[in-house]
Amino acid sequence: MKRVTYVFPQGDLGGAEIATARILRSHNRERYVPVALLFSPGPLVEHLTSLGIDVRVAQRKPRLRSSQERRSAREWIVANIRDDGAALLHSAMCWGHALAGPAARAAGIPAVWYQHNRPELTSVFDWWASLNGARTIIANSHFTARLQRRLNLRRTPIEVVYPPVEPPSTTCDRAATRAEFGFSERDVVALLPGRLQKWKGQDTAIRALALASSDAGNLHLLFAGGTLFGLEPHYKSELETLADNLGVTDQVRFLGHRDDIGALYAACDMTLHTSRDPEPYGLVVAEGRSHGCTIIASDAGAIPEQIKDGENGLLVAPNDPDALAHAMLRLTHDSELRHKLGEAAAATPGATPEQATAQLELIYDLILGF
Repeated sequence: MKRVTYVFPQGDLGGAEIATARILRSHNRERYVPVALLFSPGPLVEHLTSLGIDVRVAQRKPRLRSSQERRSAREWIVANIRDDGAALLHSAMCWGHALAGPAARAAGIPAVWYQHNRPELTSVFDWWASLNGARTIIANSHFTARLQRRLNLRRTPIEVVYPPVEPPSTTCDRAATRAEFGFSERDVVALLPGRLQKWKGQDTAIRALALASSDAGNLHLLFAGGTLFGLEPHYKSELETLADNLGVTDQVRFLGHRDDIGALYAACDMTLHTSRDPEPYGLVVAEGRSHGCTIIASDAGAIPEQIKDGENGLLVAPNDPDALAHAMLRLTHDSELRHKLGEAAAATPGATPEQATAQLELIYDLILGF
């Protein structure tokens, strides 16, 4: 049995944190026991604790510009590694590895880090992490891996491990969830899950709904998620104002964070992915696929690794309300196509928590000489 120290840069529950938590939960505890270190409190603490994982939170989140705070953070990580007798350190994202990589080196153990973001040549943090030393960099898609290789001056091995999704629950009651929102089976409901942030393009969905509503008054849009990480806290208000100005307020609902996201996928008729920038993976697309919820997604980044246009979903140009409106109308008026694409999406292979964890444990085995 080996202990693995997982370092998270913050305590919010975004897609990367949810995916990593699923892996931690699925570890074979007779082989690898995870311990989680966080630099700030938040819902991730309770979530990991509920999974039976030992969680520790630093007294304060260090400012990377402060050498003293970076040094204190590294000393805290090193102390935890040595107290636990950890054999390996796993950093979540470049920010986490910028701090944790030197700590692993100081503690004399190997490190890996999981790049969930889109690596940028202009990002100091991406360069910092990439040059900070690791035995393996794990990318969440082949798209992310290609971008990471541009920064990989150390020629660190890069492996792709798709973020896992939970298998759909067999207890989700479509009719009951739709009734909760007052929808009948004649209504067509589009779900857009994920954090509210401008690059995620939620405004594109509202503009597309306004364009489509004259031909589809029974079309509705649900947003599941809120602002995270302290980013763009006023964006929800901007979206509400946009919906009001375009006359679709009655067709749009903001649900905030939901713990019953599986029930929402089951209740809705299509899942929208509207990111205007290339998506490093697209967890909501993978989740929607697994639930057989027909996908309309931006044709950029890693999304084509999951969706083939016209085969298991529809791809549209990013930041194009007209193209999105056309796709939404197409699926609204053609229920046979909607169901066909949904069934094909559900049949598309995806990574379960057990499969992703097995891939990760194999990487650990190779590094530790098992």
